[in-house]
Amino acid sequence: MACAGACIFLIGRRLRLPLPYAIAAVILLFLTPQYFHGAFTHDSFLAQAVATFFAVSAWWALIVWDEERSTISVILFAIFLVATFLTWPVFVGPLVLVFLALAAKTWRPLVIGIGPLAVFAAIHMAGRVGWLTMVRTSGAVLRPGFDSVGWLLPVLTLIGLVVSANDRRARLTIVFLLLIGLQAISLFAIATANGADTPYMAFKMVYLAIYPAAVLAALALTRVSQIVLDRIATVGWVIATILLVTAVRPAMTAPRTVPVINLDLYAAGKWTRSNIGQTCVDYLVADAETAYWLHLAVLGNPRASERMAEIDRYDPRSAVGPWITSEGRSYAIADLRLLPDEVRSRVAIVRTFGAAAVIKRAGVMMGDCDLGR
Repeated sequence: MACAGACIFLIGRRLRLPLPYAIAAVILLFLTPQYFHGAFTHDSFLAQAVATFFAVSAWWALIVWDEERSTISVILFAIFLVATFLTWPVFVGPLVLVFLALAAKTWRPLVIGIGPLAVFAAIHMAGRVGWLTMVRTSGAVLRPGFDSVGWLLPVLTLIGLVVSANDRRARLTIVFLLLIGLQAISLFAIATANGADTPYMAFKMVYLAIYPAAVLAALALTRVSQIVLDRIATVGWVIATILLVTAVRPAMTAPRTVPVINLDLYAAGKWTRSNIGQTCVDYLVADAETAYWLHLAVLGNPRASERMAEIDRYDPRSAVGPWITSEGRSYAIADLRLLPDEVRSRVAIVRTFGAAAVIKRAGVMMGDCDLGR
C-alpha cells in the first residue's frame, strides 16, 4: 500500500499539483482506512493489494504517455497491465478502456500496450473460462457506505470532478474513476440478477476507486485554495498538516486489528484437507472473512457450490450454536481463543496448532464424514 501511495504522489505531481497538495492526495487515502491499509493489515488481501499497486502504476504510466507519447511509457503500461491481470484480473477493465480511448487510430501504441495482455489472457484463460462465473457470486467483502468510506472523501471527490472538468491534465483521472464506477455498477447488476447478496467483484472495485478519488479530492483542495486564498503554498502546507493530524494520526494510533488469517488456522486447515477432507468441516472463527478464506483458499472448496451460500452469510455466533446442541458437522476448525466452554465440554480435540485446533463431535469416529446439518 505504501508503494501505491507513492504512485499517487507521483500522479499528483504529474497533474501539476503543488507539493503540499500532492502529499495531501496520499494523506486523503487514510480517510478510508478499511479500503486503504486495512485491505492488507486486516483482510490480508495480498493478491488484491499487489494488484492495486500494479493498477495504480499502470494509471501513472498512462498519464505519462498521454503527456509525452513516449515508447517507454507505453511499454511500462503494458507491463503493469499484465501484472494487474495476473494478480487481480477484474482491475484491468477500466485501464484498458481508458487506453483504448487515448490510443484510438494509433496502431503501434495499441499493439505495444494491449498486445501482451491479449497473449497472457489467452494463455491464462485457456481451460479456465468457468472462473468468469465469479462475477455473479456473493462473497465476504466490505459493503461500501458512509460508515466504511466516510463522507469527506466522496464530497471532495465530487468537487474535484466539477472544478477539474475542463482541465486536460485531469481528464484521464476523471474518466478512469468514472469507468471504475461503471464497471462496478455493471458487475453489481450481473451479480444481483443472479441472486447475490453481497456482489463480490462489484464491491471490490471500491478498493481501486479510492485512489483516483483521492487525487481528484486533492485537485479540489488546490482549486478551492486558488479561488479563495492567495498564499497557496502556505495554505497547502496548513491543509496537509490538518489532514495528517485528522486522518493519518488516528490510523497510526488505533488499536492493532486482528488479521483475518494466521499461521495457526492455516496449519489446521492444511492438516484437515489432507487427513479429513473438505466437505464435512465447520468454521468456528472470528469473522466471515476468515471462514471464507479457510473454505476456499485453504481447504480448496469450489466457489460455485451450495455451501457457499452458507459461507457468504456466515455469522460467528450462529456458527457456534449447532456445536452447543451437537448438531454441527463432523469436524470444525476452531479458534481456541474464541471457543466457548459449552462447546469445549462437548467435543474432542483432534489436533492442536497453536491457538487453532481441529475438533470433532462426540461419537464421531476418525474418518467419518457426516455432514450433520
